[in-house]
Amino acid sequence: MNIDNKENNDLISVIVPVYNVAAYLRKCLDSIVGQTYKNLEIILVDDGSTDGSGSICDEYAKEDRRIKVIHKDNGGVSSARNIGIYNVEGKYILFVDADDIVNERYVEILYTELLKHKVDIVFCGIKSIYVKSREEISIGVEKEFQGNINKDFIKFYRENLFLITAAPSAKIYKTNIIKSNELKFDESYNNVEDYLFNLQYYSFIKLFYVSLDVLYHYYHYGRGSAAEIFSEKRWSDEFRALSFLRQWLEERKIAGRYFIMTTRIVDIVRMFFGDKTNRSICKKYYEYKELCKKVNEYIDYEYEDECKVKHYFILMTIKNKWYLPSFTYYYIKYLSKK
Repeated sequence: MNIDNKENNDLISVIVPVYNVAAYLRKCLDSIVGQTYKNLEIILVDDGSTDGSGSICDEYAKEDRRIKVIHKDNGGVSSARNIGIYNVEGKYILFVDADDIVNERYVEILYTELLKHKVDIVFCGIKSIYVKSREEISIGVEKEFQGNINKDFIKFYRENLFLITAAPSAKIYKTNIIKSNELKFDESYNNVEDYLFNLQYYSFIKLFYVSLDVLYHYYHYGRGSAAEIFSEKRWSDEFRALSFLRQWLEERKIAGRYFIMTTRIVDIVRMFFGDKTNRSICKKYYEYKELCKKVNEYIDYEYEDECKVKHYFILMTIKNKWYLPSFTYYYIKYLSKK
């Protein structure tokens, strides 16, 4: 497909929320400005940065007329993304985090595949880069596939592609679907707001396509994230999201919905043990029991036939209130990783 053809040269908006990322921002912006697809609207939302990130945005805007900078008081990443959505003029939207970089053909490939396959969203692979350990892990598919959300969403979970479906990055959206349905990132969440945004978007579409290309480079700088810190707010968000997921799966009659639920439940349990807050083992065990009691409310189906073998143990112990065996298993497993 010739992307220079006027018929296939739509304005595409790239939204970048920016907050105190001066050390990484230039690499990110260079990767966006240098895209092979040129008809871009690049919206940089400076979310009250105090480290000079806002000035870097202004500097780039002076050099490239495609860049629009919006300065606002700090309100969080969801607030910044929502401001970006409100101001877009492009026919399609992509999101890039300000401390990540994208392949020079990121926009071109996603846009071309969207038009070629006549779908409502296109996903690409993600390369997770751990800066301190210099480890790189690519998350994607070995074989491209196209499908229907209701019938084929289960494929993402069977191939361990949760990150690709959850994050707003590594995909291209249709602006008219977002705006006509007034979709926004829920600013009351500190976590999983991007996952909920995507589920809402999936509610209004049918067809998707997954590309083989790994085009988005997600950097882990070891600065710590909300997913590594235990807090009541974090778990409140997780269970609100789990409730939304269950309702969404049931309303859409998603094929394999019980498998998806069991996978997400096990992910929540794993996240509990992955947090890095320093607490005594007694305190952690008490918190684990409380977590399991909440989880139990969502295991309202015959999970034995719907989950992976390695998930069966954890679900069985929670369902039967055998908390100590599962706690011991995960505690020792994650202790060995430290």
